[in-house]
Amino acid sequence: MPTVFEDGKKGFTIILEDITEHILAEREIRESEERFRTMAENIHDGLINHENEKIVFVNRRIGEIAGYSSEELWKMQPLSIIAPEDKEEAARQIQKIQRGECGLTELQVWILRKDGQRRFVSVRISDVKHAGTRYIFVILTDITDLKTQEAALRQSEQRFRTMAENIQDGLIIVENGNVVFATIVLPSITGYSNEELMTMKSQTLYH
Repeated sequence: MPTVFEDGKKGFTIILEDITEHILAEREIRESEERFRTMAENIHDGLINHENEKIVFVNRRIGEIAGYSSEELWKMQPLSIIAPEDKEEAARQIQKIQRGECGLTELQVWILRKDGQRRFVSVRISDVKHAGTRYIFVILTDITDLKTQEAALRQSEQRFRTMAENIQDGLIIVENGNVVFATIVLPSITGYSNEELMTMKSQTLYH
């Protein structure tokens, strides 16, 4: 900066400040953010980050699950993709989070994709306050295939049970030496009730 010295001569004063630590700290923050972004964009789950009620990050996987572009998701309300039958419960959980009543919330809901397809997702919401900032992390996992498999298994089990209960022969299913299923005609054949059969080792029935 321009300076006038004691003898009246004009000159310049140059002030040097060592900001190495500041620069290194900024670089470390950038590298940390880059590592987080790389991780967030490559995980199997959808991720939404809020800071003080404002969305600051949405990863690509969210778009793949919901069927909307990232730009569309930025503008949407959280409940807009929830299926009608799950909206009430989801709204109740969101209100609890907004009131700061819970640090971790987990729920499973059906969502409606942009193309109308239904997907079943597990939602985990973490509410964290740090250094005066409120962070809300929303993680979505598409578990539609698991839900479908469970439904198919239940249907298969129900078909088997219906068939087994209506045959005229006695049927016993043994797993690891324990009776786990017996048809309704077994009591008349063995003399034991079904409740008794369930507590017996299979060898007990043999002569």
